[in-house]
Amino acid sequence: MAEPTAFRANRWLRTLNLVLQALLVLTFTAGLNYVALSHPWRFDLTASHRFTLSPETIAFLRDKVTRPAKIVVTIPEDTEKPNAAAALADLRGLLREYVIATMSNPERRITVEYLNVAQRLKEAAELGVDQPDLVYVISGDRRRAIPLEELYKVKDRRRESFLGEAAITPALLEVSSPDKSHIYFLEGEGEMQIDSPDRNRGLSSLGVQLQMLNYEVSPLDLNITKRVPDDASLVIVPQPNAGVSPAVQEQLRQYALGGDRQRPGSLIIVLPTAGHNHGLDRLMRDDWGIDAGDDVILDPSPDALTANNDLRLGTYSAHPVTQKLIDYNLKLPIGLTRSLIKDAQRTSRGDITVTTLAAAGKDAWGEKTLRMGEPAVYNPGVDAHGNPMTDGVLGTIMLSERTGAASELNFSLPRGRVIVFGGDAFSNDRLANLANQTLIINAINWIINRDTQLNVPARPIDRYQLTLSQSELGRLRLSLLFIAPGIAAVLGLLVYWTRRN
Repeated sequence: MAEPTAFRANRWLRTLNLVLQALLVLTFTAGLNYVALSHPWRFDLTASHRFTLSPETIAFLRDKVTRPAKIVVTIPEDTEKPNAAAALADLRGLLREYVIATMSNPERRITVEYLNVAQRLKEAAELGVDQPDLVYVISGDRRRAIPLEELYKVKDRRRESFLGEAAITPALLEVSSPDKSHIYFLEGEGEMQIDSPDRNRGLSSLGVQLQMLNYEVSPLDLNITKRVPDDASLVIVPQPNAGVSPAVQEQLRQYALGGDRQRPGSLIIVLPTAGHNHGLDRLMRDDWGIDAGDDVILDPSPDALTANNDLRLGTYSAHPVTQKLIDYNLKLPIGLTRSLIKDAQRTSRGDITVTTLAAAGKDAWGEKTLRMGEPAVYNPGVDAHGNPMTDGVLGTIMLSERTGAASELNFSLPRGRVIVFGGDAFSNDRLANLANQTLIINAINWIINRDTQLNVPARPIDRYQLTLSQSELGRLRLSLLFIAPGIAAVLGLLVYWTRRN
């Protein structure tokens, strides 16, 4: 009777041993996963470190992002647009890094959702997103929309590098910050209205775009307030056809120069057409070195006018405001336009830098004696002529920036900046054009310093291409169809023969 008892005991011992081994494996696996979840070690072996956030972004996520945020990508999974599909693939890897970097802190956690707004209407409405092919960054009641064009650096109309981190990190900081950049639109002097839907004199489309970019937008009547509000990040003067009064001009001057404020302000001025006294000569010429002619730029080139008789601009200086227009070779339609020149006497002092952002064509001139019913002819010595890219006179968009001591930081310090448009480029009708949207948004981002706050490096886009001649392709086809299967068949026969013998 001892042998059966011993046999049963051994069987129970083996069973207990197997159970203990299984429990040990499960416990070890659970513990290893817990440690990996709590203290993950990740190694990025890619040459461009595409799976690693920059140290600057990590520091901002740890110290500056103060509340949870949600990133919503509205690119459909089944999109048939090649550029959108490529952007979706690039975003997946990058956004996963934001989730991993913040997953240990619930108070600052970043989550990501991919949402098809056409199919999930209810969820899209709850989140306040309604447009496809955008990246929305949302925190609380604040949101920022990032178009796909901001995610890439383009050269010769080809995507050269991925700027996703440089676009998303500032957006996270903006929606997390308790303060919004406030843009005021001057009114009371015959300007275009920010809340008007009128095609030619309304700016409601621009107002919607700016609110999507997390800007606060308000009208401003300096005849009533007598002072630019202290929270103004930018004042836009949109075509004052009635002429700015001397008192209002002085208030704008004091704001742009700094006055009793802690720092100078920034202005964007859209001049009215020739024949209207804009009333801003002292501010533009004496303070910022930009002089506007009382003329209309005419260009006889066959492709210089649009179907609506707008002047089509295509000559730009390399600058953050115009770089995307250059990269994508975009033409900018602009309404009846005055010529702009640098005031040599003012710029010679050296405390301001004046740059011509856009110019008319080489055959254009500034007509000063245009009369209805009479053909327009260039009159030497009377009309303006030349190309500002070669120190001529036919600038159409110019900027002036106060120079200061060089900063050792990675971002530029706030300085007074003024951009002058010789004509209307962003009323409702013109803002429907991609070039106009790109220019005004870039101009506002640059002038408020939004685009220079971070020094996040771009990630190069790796491209691989296999080039084969027709004969090489034929040999490859034969190799795949016969040689590789033949080798496998010979090896099989050898194994069979060896085992048989």
